[in-house]
Amino acid sequence: MQAKIIEAIRAKRLIEVVYEGDRRVAEPHVLGERGSQKSVQLRVFQLRNDAAPWVRPGWRFYLLAKLKGVRVLQETFPGRRPTGSYQHALWSWIIEMVAP
Repeated sequence: MQAKIIEAIRAKRLIEVVYEGDRRVAEPHVLGERGSQKSVQLRVFQLRNDAAPWVRPGWRFYLLAKLKGVRVLQETFPGRRPTGSYQHALWSWIIEMVAP
């Protein structure tokens, strides 16, 4: 699963995942560990949540251990967004990050 996420980040392709039981579509931006937490997390800009279509798109953290299946979609995104995704002080270890 981690290899698929890295592939999607490098190719700037959207992913579809099941997270906490809900199907979501997102732009994957950063994969790594945050602060003192020892779990691998994914920073995404979530575009859709099928269970909550009224929720606005925005930044989310997904715990990798809670992801059920990752599908790399054909649709691409332009790269880094101007705000909120790369707060380097939050990350203790970055595995992969989207290029500008």
